[in-house]
Amino acid sequence: MGRQGTLRTARARAEVDRLHAVYPARVELEPEPETPRRAWLRRHTGNLVDNVADRWTLGLFIGALLAQVADSITTAIALSGHALMEDNGLMRAAVTQPAAAAGLKLLAIGLVCLLAMMRLPVRYARLALLLAFAVGAFAPLQNSIQLLLTR
Repeated sequence: MGRQGTLRTARARAEVDRLHAVYPARVELEPEPETPRRAWLRRHTGNLVDNVADRWTLGLFIGALLAQVADSITTAIALSGHALMEDNGLMRAAVTQPAAAAGLKLLAIGLVCLLAMMRLPVRYARLALLLAFAVGAFAPLQNSIQLLLTR
């Protein structure tokens, strides 16, 4: 027996006092539906919005593009001296026009990185972009070392 002579049971209901009874309840929460514009954007871009909002992912994307620009510049400098030759057979014909080669490389890397950012969640997109940045940053370093060793 509880205060004021009321019986309290935990099984079916608990009486707080004579006027109020407390019954167990079940509450279901549903998320609010997304706005049609946001749902359309999410459906067509995948994880791109989340990846662009993440600073690290965006920084690695820009870094990968800048690494390709640096590679194009160091390649153009190295080939302008006529002492070195392009080792990459696929790019050998394209480097006769340095601006075209830079545009081709930026387009290819940009599209691959955008595809990764659209398809992968933030964590894995960071890893893919880090790999693209590391591979892209290796080429200008190698070009710079070859330039220093040939002079």
